[in-house]
Amino acid sequence: MCPSDPLSFNELGVVYFRQGHFAKAAEHFGKVLELTGHLPPAKREAWESCYFNLGHARRKLRDFDGAIDAYEAALALRPNDASTYAALGFAWHLKGGFEQAIEYVRPRSP
Repeated sequence: MCPSDPLSFNELGVVYFRQGHFAKAAEHFGKVLELTGHLPPAKREAWESCYFNLGHARRKLRDFDGAIDAYEAALALRPNDASTYAALGFAWHLKGGFEQAIEYVRPRSP
């Protein structure tokens, strides 16, 4: 495996996540973001799914603040993604922030 290839780390993160090894998954998704963090925002948009995946791994680890941070980073790169809004609402709900959860899952006007 090439230690500077973010795609390899993303794929490993997905494998670990599917196996239920959420800490290892989060570690690998974090490595992707570390390797791509220097890119300008327009080029980082392609890695939005890694932030989203990191959010899922953090949520599974019950690190709701970490999940929320990752989902918000994903939303900054792709602001109209309904899945990210739903994931943010769910993370806030699990954290006990019901009013914040409602803000993320309520219908938005175009």
